[in-house]
Amino acid sequence: MTSNKPRRKTTFQAALLRLLLGTLLLTVGGIGVLVYYNSIRAIEALRKQHFQLISIAVAREVQEFFKPAYRTLFELQTLGERDLLPLDDPALLGALFAERIRYIPSVSWMSYSDLASGRFVGVWRSPRGSIVLNRSAPTENAGRPTEMVLNADGSSEPFEHELPGGYDPREKPWFRGALKSNGVFWSEIYTFAEGRRGISASLKCMDRKTGEPRGVLTADFFLDDITAFLSRIDPEHRRMLLALTQTGEVFGLSSTLIAPAKEAIRQMRQIAPSALQGMDAGHPVTVPLNFPGEEGEMVFASSPVDGNFQLITGVGTPDAEFLGAVRANAQLTLVIGILALAAAAVASIILARRLGGMLGAISHELEEVGQFQLTPRPWRETSLREIDVVHDSVDRMKAGLRSFGRYVPRQLVRELLAQGTEARLGGETRELTVFFSDIAGFTGISEKMTPTQLVEQLGDYLALVTARLEEERGTIDKFMGDGVLAFFNAPQRVADHPRHACRAACALQRVLDATVGTAARPVFRTRIGLHTGEVLVGNIGTPERFAYTIIGDAVNLASRLESLNKAYGTRMLASEDLWRQVANDFEWRRLDRVAVYGRAAGTVVFELMGEKGTIAGPQLEARDAYERGLEAYFRRDFDGASREFRLAATLRPDDTAAPLLAERAARLQAVGVPADWNGVYVAAEK
Repeated sequence: MTSNKPRRKTTFQAALLRLLLGTLLLTVGGIGVLVYYNSIRAIEALRKQHFQLISIAVAREVQEFFKPAYRTLFELQTLGERDLLPLDDPALLGALFAERIRYIPSVSWMSYSDLASGRFVGVWRSPRGSIVLNRSAPTENAGRPTEMVLNADGSSEPFEHELPGGYDPREKPWFRGALKSNGVFWSEIYTFAEGRRGISASLKCMDRKTGEPRGVLTADFFLDDITAFLSRIDPEHRRMLLALTQTGEVFGLSSTLIAPAKEAIRQMRQIAPSALQGMDAGHPVTVPLNFPGEEGEMVFASSPVDGNFQLITGVGTPDAEFLGAVRANAQLTLVIGILALAAAAVASIILARRLGGMLGAISHELEEVGQFQLTPRPWRETSLREIDVVHDSVDRMKAGLRSFGRYVPRQLVRELLAQGTEARLGGETRELTVFFSDIAGFTGISEKMTPTQLVEQLGDYLALVTARLEEERGTIDKFMGDGVLAFFNAPQRVADHPRHACRAACALQRVLDATVGTAARPVFRTRIGLHTGEVLVGNIGTPERFAYTIIGDAVNLASRLESLNKAYGTRMLASEDLWRQVANDFEWRRLDRVAVYGRAAGTVVFELMGEKGTIAGPQLEARDAYERGLEAYFRRDFDGASREFRLAATLRPDDTAAPLLAERAARLQAVGVPADWNGVYVAAEK
């Protein structure tokens, strides 16, 4: 039997309200349950990852603490093996060590011990921060060291410090270990003569003529200095930081926890060395650690240090340090979620009522249209475009029906779809080779040309530069008038990028030399600066406008090297960092040791003469004479340096650098040099 009872209908307002509230409750409830169970696992994984990242970061910080020391050791070893280090002059050697240690705060001692005589020359930093020279020899004063304070202005004064006699460095484990090692040898922790505990990094210095060890260089660290360094790493958080050897011996500790450090070390030693030995860099080891009244973890990370030393750092953190904030955030999220749900429910009710009222009014008018009641009715514009469009369409329909009877208006809607990946701001630190070039005397050249000629000629020149750089996979950063800034190894990585940069520079000079006298156009003599170092590379600028470029000290140094060509009359200058990587692939001339404008430290500057096999014999002979003069110059043998520089100028009459250095050597011989003179020429101009 079929019922004729009319089907009950609901209003749009009630249906919309049920839909909104039901969807809201179902969605929020489902998400809440899912988030609750997933959060437990995610928080645990995040906690472990968080602690591991902190441990790796601390390990890198501690690794950086030691890096300047062994870099300086290799530098001194190289100078010593090239007879550029005054190993037989204790006063001068001590002054050289003092300048190194003065600007490397992590190093407590720096010394040289002679193998043949047992003579010891070292400098150390006293608790008051003064630099003290320590000298001894087994055959002098019964092996008792003498000490002097070396002031920053070059003066010295006695240092009263009671030290025992009979000191012979050749008997020390660090000395014997360095002689047996092919690299840096790290000693065990031991007590220094000052009564302070420390650790030594030692490196043997070879005699270039005999090939036998000549002595041992050291850089030493006091344990309390390492502890002080650890205490400066993130002191605001409740953590315990340890620096220890692979066997679990602690040489640095800092703690902001209430927990006693001795208890943490005791627990740590229970798991060492089984958990610490064989650790891989970048793969931290996590072990539980019980703090008083709470649980925590100790995360150990291994960092390789040059030589036989395996640095291990530990970061101990209570769970509450991380989970406390997570729990607080979870509670806050719950409160905010409840409030948001209540607000959403209220908003849903208001929206349903408003939409229901507006759609009810429109449906009433449509009912009137169905009954051909086409009288216009007033309408207050709303904030909802669609509702206003519908009501406007109803009004238009009424007007059409009134005017044309059957006329029904139509709307055409067109949609445009766009897809793509948007570039975003960001960069990364990467080692690049920076290329900086400029045209010598460009201002004078441009004054003799019309603007049209200048644009044409400069365009041809920049096309040559671009072609040579792109052939060697270089990236043009920007044109700065007649200057060019380019770099190698970004955005695509380029193996042997220093070699590619040097090839590009040599090729450019060959092309420019080949154009001399072939056309009625000016001769563009190009100066080039090259340097390899770490820079920030990426999309740099503002969200509205940015460019793919590089910034950093390496860029500035390349620019300074380009400008330095003017002083020496050269065309291509490169830094020592670049030279080390491609020294055997090109012909070089060690030009000078210069502190470029804007830099306090000196750097060895090399002239890139050209590729192997392309340089004439007389030029190479001149180069060799010049470098012999430079070695004599750095040894303060200014008379010998002047002779070699004049010989180099005779062999190569067009060279500007040799006469310049000959004049400088003669001037220094006449006026003399201070005791701390290190041969660095300070460039006063950019």
